[in-house]
Amino acid sequence: MSRWSAFLIGALCSVCSIAWGQGAASYRVDPYWPKELPNQWVLGQVRGVSTDSNGHIWVLNEGVPSDNAHAATQPPTAECCVPAPSVIEFDAGGNVLRAWGKPGYVPAWPRSPRGIQVDKKGNVWIAGVASPWTSEPGTPNPTQQEPWDRHVLKFSADGKLLLQIGQPSNAPLSNRDTKSLGPTSAMRIDDAADELYVADGFLNRRVLVFDANTGKFKRGWGAYGIALAKIEEAEPIKFPATRDPSVPVSRQFNGLSDIEIARDGKVYVSDQMNYRVQVFTKQGKFIKEFAVAPKVLGFEATWTLALSQDPKQRHLFVTDGESGLIRILDRDSGTELGKLGHKGRNAGQFNNLNWLALDSKGAMYTGEVHFTRSWDGKIATMTGKPQTPGGRLQRFTPQQ
Repeated sequence: MSRWSAFLIGALCSVCSIAWGQGAASYRVDPYWPKELPNQWVLGQVRGVSTDSNGHIWVLNEGVPSDNAHAATQPPTAECCVPAPSVIEFDAGGNVLRAWGKPGYVPAWPRSPRGIQVDKKGNVWIAGVASPWTSEPGTPNPTQQEPWDRHVLKFSADGKLLLQIGQPSNAPLSNRDTKSLGPTSAMRIDDAADELYVADGFLNRRVLVFDANTGKFKRGWGAYGIALAKIEEAEPIKFPATRDPSVPVSRQFNGLSDIEIARDGKVYVSDQMNYRVQVFTKQGKFIKEFAVAPKVLGFEATWTLALSQDPKQRHLFVTDGESGLIRILDRDSGTELGKLGHKGRNAGQFNNLNWLALDSKGAMYTGEVHFTRSWDGKIATMTGKPQTPGGRLQRFTPQQ
């Protein structure tokens, strides 16, 4: 098949029109982004995607399948491949600019990394979610005795550790303790205020805000803006197979999975197990909420968030991992205006969509936490596992 034919096939299966201001916009997948990684690297599970002020794309990845890492064994069992470094910086053309990090890179490197953000100074922030109940393909399952990931790390662009907030720990959960975190699901940087917003929602049920220079705690709140002291000290969230519409939606966060900050100061929070987005001021005052995909019964309808890059940021993009698509909502009302993507493994489709970031030109970059591949031959026979996890990045460009 020619390169041109492959491009047409990828493009035709992945164009989506959505409302955009007074007109319409469409997005088309770039089937050749990113370019082939150097040094026989292979990408693992994508644990975070972020863009910076230079239009570069930063990716956090971990968990390379063993059948993809033959060249990393001693002795090598095949010519390819070796796990890529955990943090990779790409330019808009898909070229690798720099890469660093791996398990043990620094003493407190997360055992199960999750989330990456880049601030206006080019510093790179990552966190982790390893906990007693973590069970993600390709990731060691921590035990009660091993320290959980309850910290955030700040690095320079070239990988020098600058700041650590929190410590790995297996102490009991506490929404009142502001000196420690729970496993962190996501972060956002408010560059104007030099503040770090943390979605502390996989062990605790709260939003925390820290000084991005010193790491000092500044404020925090729960669902509907309640004080930290009023948050229920419930057990960590459990992921149900399906939702039950007859059960009233909780008054507490349940699976706080992402945070997004608009230019007008509104803070958007994805409350995953409650299938909703809540909106706050930067001080934590509750403004409103809206349900997302109320007819979808799977638990991944409200995962991560991104805002459109038009001057008024009219649209909120929500990844729906259960349905394999991106929902485009009116940022003010929460009304669904359109969709992008489809469940599947081809270009422009999503098998297990998690991460989404936009650059200043409106291009979308997506990451899948594990892109499963079915095996019916030697690998399944040897391992007893019909699927192995990997990772995938995709780029969608706006069309006129």
